Amino acid sequence: MNQALLVLIGLLAVPLAASPPDILRINFGTSAIQIDPAKGQTALEAQVLTALYEGLVVYDPLSLRPLPGAAQSWAFSDDGLTLTFNLRPGLVFEDGTPLNAQSFRDSWIRVLNPATNAPFASLLDPISGAQAWREGKLRDPSKLGIQVPRNDTLVLKLNEPAPHLVAVLCHYSFVPLQSTWLARPTEAPPPANGPYRLTAMTPEHWLLEKNPRYWDTEQVAIDGLELQFNDDAQSVTKAFKEGSLDWVADGIDGAATLGSRYFTANAVFGTSFLYFKTDKAPWTNPKVRQALILLLPLEEIRKPYLQPTAVLIPQFQGYPKVEGYEKGDTEKALSLLAEAGFPEGKGLPKLTIALPEDASKSNDVLVETLRQAWSKIGLEVEHVTVTDRYYDRLAALDHTLGYFSWIGDFLDPVTFLVLWKSGSSLNSFSYSDSEFDGWLSQAASQKPEERLKTLSQAESSLLQKGLLIPLSHTPSFNLIDREEIGGWYTNALDIHPFKNLYRKAPKPLKNLVRFDLSGNL
Repeated sequence: MNQALLVLIGLLAVPLAASPPDILRINFGTSAIQIDPAKGQTALEAQVLTALYEGLVVYDPLSLRPLPGAAQSWAFSDDGLTLTFNLRPGLVFEDGTPLNAQSFRDSWIRVLNPATNAPFASLLDPISGAQAWREGKLRDPSKLGIQVPRNDTLVLKLNEPAPHLVAVLCHYSFVPLQSTWLARPTEAPPPANGPYRLTAMTPEHWLLEKNPRYWDTEQVAIDGLELQFNDDAQSVTKAFKEGSLDWVADGIDGAATLGSRYFTANAVFGTSFLYFKTDKAPWTNPKVRQALILLLPLEEIRKPYLQPTAVLIPQFQGYPKVEGYEKGDTEKALSLLAEAGFPEGKGLPKLTIALPEDASKSNDVLVETLRQAWSKIGLEVEHVTVTDRYYDRLAALDHTLGYFSWIGDFLDPVTFLVLWKSGSSLNSFSYSDSEFDGWLSQAASQKPEERLKTLSQAESSLLQKGLLIPLSHTPSFNLIDREEIGGWYTNALDIHPFKNLYRKAPKPLKNLVRFDLSGNL
């Protein structure tokens, strides 16, 4: 017998060892993650929690349009005031507890409960009774527009048409939580209903394995995830180059030599800005806010940013161009102060600036620039640095000016504008204006083109009244080999659902000698 064939037969007789599990290793930054999905509010939480939980709908990894999740279908009524979701049969949590429409209703009622203090609760306000419920004015469940006619059907009754609501429900705040955990929340994460379940967790390290009870587990290609939370850019980037990390979502050493194959940069639907808190005089006066902005060297302040901007909402097709303050104007600023009753700034109280802790010290440079500009009118400036969970503490923090970085939760201007809506759970700025609220309400029932015009009016109002100082649109940077990892796409929210990731088949190497079973080379 041919010697080569004998060798092959011998190899086939040896039992094959089981393939080791395919583990995807990712590094994120060190920001704390809320284990309770209702209380999270960061982009990091938005990414990590896609592994453990799944709502009625999920993000398409490329287009970000809503795709079926726990719901297999949905439909609006002809008048747009009823939205019905049909759930998949046989849904369960990781512990085998049944998951049905009531699971969603109970979880959302908890999100709306004022005691939960859920940041994104007001995104459910289009639902009848939702705002009254979260404001403590409604406690009769039968009057809340979240109805369960059958275990597999969730019906939402709306106050007004809300075409963006399906996209909103991709957000992790609105995933279903298991009834036992809801009744008695613990420090352990709620049981998962998503593609993975948590097996080990420390502040620096999470291990996850495929959830065998997930409805679509057969389509989950990666066996497990190892999540690392490390801000040491040099060590993290070195680990990626050596192959011990597959994806670096945060902690990239910009000085390291990296091929373009591995480095991904793209614009995100987000903006960083300074805002005025408007709960105390004289900061309630738009002329005072406008004057302070016009006293600033705006071009110099924005110069260090990669995507400097004078507007809030990133430009996209169909959205009208909006004008913001591009340059300072001292003469106009002094005129506005005089009209407001503070000639040359006399009588203005101390202004307190709240900023998150910043290892790069760029915030110190920003504060010094503001201080020098406003010293021309004798304005005293105090700087407060918040070292831990900055965004959680903003509402209670006594300050006049603060920093905010916001990445939209869905691809629509409303995701930015609700930050200033009266009564919004996302409104950290103490702002309320009936005209602004009216534009948002008016837009809800308009056709797409007209709707965008109305929303641009609302944005223009925020800018012209001096409620914020836009700094930069948000860039996203990642290290990942997309020739090896599939299902990962650049997109405007920088969301990359773990369920969609897979390892691509290795490409055949060129110029290799091929072996022939005949024994000939």
